[in-house]
Amino acid sequence: MKPLFAGLDVSYQTTSICIVDAAGSVALETSTATNPDAIAKALKPYRRRLKLVGQESGNLAAWLQKRLVQAKLPMVCLDARHANSALSARINKTDANDAQGLATLLARGIYVTAHIKSDEASRLQSLLVVRDALLRKRCPEALMIPGAFVSVAV
Repeated sequence: MKPLFAGLDVSYQTTSICIVDAAGSVALETSTATNPDAIAKALKPYRRRLKLVGQESGNLAAWLQKRLVQAKLPMVCLDARHANSALSARINKTDANDAQGLATLLARGIYVTAHIKSDEASRLQSLLVVRDALLRKRCPEALMIPGAFVSVAV
């Protein structure tokens, strides 16, 4: 059995899926809803032969990555800047072509992985962003008026 490589081009509504073998021959091209269950269902017939399933880093990457790993898929998150550089050389920029390009990068082994933050790190970052916003709001408008000297304890 030849190993297969799947590329996922993820958008908010749909995910384009392309599965290729090591030689680059396409085994599957399809599109499904951007939902871990729908993606896992589309990949199920190829599950035993899948060596890697890759997606670019992005807004939905952490959520999809964790859910698809739970579905026991061999996931890898590709660095978006590196993948974009490789995919920008393609003539037709479509979701299906991007999915095929990601699958080909995996098959050739020419990709850079991106780190997926833990849930705890994401929560901590959210709290820090909210804290920063609250601190900025606390500053009185008088400080923004030139010539107004008001001291505020921070």
